[in-house]
Amino acid sequence: MKLKYTKPKSYLKRFRINVNLPQISIKGPLGVCYYQIPHGLPPIRVHPNRGVLKWFYNSTFFLNWLLFAQRSVSVGFYINMTLNGVAFKVDYLYYAHALNLDLGYSHHVTFLLPEHARVILEKRKFTLYSPDFTWLTDAARRIKKLRWPDSYRGKGVIYRDEKLKLKPGKQRQ
Repeated sequence: MKLKYTKPKSYLKRFRINVNLPQISIKGPLGVCYYQIPHGLPPIRVHPNRGVLKWFYNSTFFLNWLLFAQRSVSVGFYINMTLNGVAFKVDYLYYAHALNLDLGYSHHVTFLLPEHARVILEKRKFTLYSPDFTWLTDAARRIKKLRWPDSYRGKGVIYRDEKLKLKPGKQRQ
């Protein structure tokens, strides 16, 4: 994912930056992100009113991390997923904070969620939400791996905006 610097959006204003060299921490309503500054870089200045960093060196990695961390602690990330199949179902288990997936096997599959994760359920669609982007993408990949989409009919777990290229079936003569 390539992030470009743009003007701060409204959700980016709800965070606080603490600079305790050689570490920078960004705190927001959803948690804290830390960045360890490598040795030998010029000093960093923090604007006191707006919480906007101004630095004297051009570090694309640091800029991308900063934008990523701001979004992480302010609003979080989400991934939309869909179950394609006649009898596929998804339920939320409140007592275990887990997803119960019926994917056409002879058993149900239970997928445990950490405390920071949230789920929004519809009939065969669900949205995973978390401030931790690394966990979120890994969890979506592991859920998709439970029932990979069939290349002929498209049955399985897919991302909601994913386009499947289906193979043609047998041709009758």
